[in-house]
Amino acid sequence: FPNRKYVFWKTVTCKVTFYTPDSRSCGKFADGLTSKMDNAYRFDGVAGSSDILPYRTGVLIPGIGIKEVDDTGGAMRQAARRGFYHIDVRIRSHEEASRLGVKWQIIHLFKTIN
Repeated sequence: FPNRKYVFWKTVTCKVTFYTPDSRSCGKFADGLTSKMDNAYRFDGVAGSSDILPYRTGVLIPGIGIKEVDDTGGAMRQAARRGFYHIDVRIRSHEEASRLGVKWQIIHLFKTIN
């Protein structure tokens, strides 16, 4: 992630789901941009609730890699109101999203420091 440095913040248990940036997942919001105006067709981001996962938080997802919070969604905001973490990982295909399903797993969070 260009010109950003991260420092470890915390480890949490999180609901992890998967979405594609097209209309099948995003409906009328499928404009090719994330809520931070990043290119949604770069698959380096996740959606989360900015109430508990500020934009640009680094997320290390074991088995997947490092992503950055650059989008949001109603399910993630609802989870935050209910007191738990939920991220939606942006991926290329609906078939892959279906195969990966829903997971509860430990993730590691990193705050940006510049």
